[in-house]
Amino acid sequence: ISFAAEMPSLCVLVFSKDRPGQLFQLLRSLRRCCGEVTVHVIVLYKASSANIQTQYQSLRAEDVELVEESDFCEDLKAILKRVESTYILLAVDDLVFVADLHVPRLLQALTKDASLLGVQPRLNPSIVYRQTSESACATPHLEYHADSGLYAFSWRSEKAEFHYPF
Repeated sequence: ISFAAEMPSLCVLVFSKDRPGQLFQLLRSLRRCCGEVTVHVIVLYKASSANIQTQYQSLRAEDVELVEESDFCEDLKAILKRVESTYILLAVDDLVFVADLHVPRLLQALTKDASLLGVQPRLNPSIVYRQTSESACATPHLEYHADSGLYAFSWRSEKAEFHYPF
């Protein structure tokens, strides 16, 4: 599936620091889980040694743009100013996608409903445990939208992980 002219486009912006191996796995899983949808990937990375820099360079591909970090804030602003995609998916290098992201469905949901700030593919009502602190977490009030198959919630009234990054 290629995006038609009227379909919104997606850029995946990945943040990575000294973890080219993890980045490789993210890119591999992203390609597998986006199906035939083409996405542009930009990696803002920092390498603390020449060896790690070489490993990052080996990940360069037609659909992967590597931007070496010199000043995070300024580099990020420059990237965001030149991205031509309709939407941006933010990711970190230790993320691995395990299921189809249904990218066309997610983009259509964002385009159709102007009240949506973003889409979080991992949002699920069965998430009740916080691994990082080994504690229970409260699931927000979720509203199911049958037309898109997505759940929605208002991040403004939420706390912890469901309020992140706000």
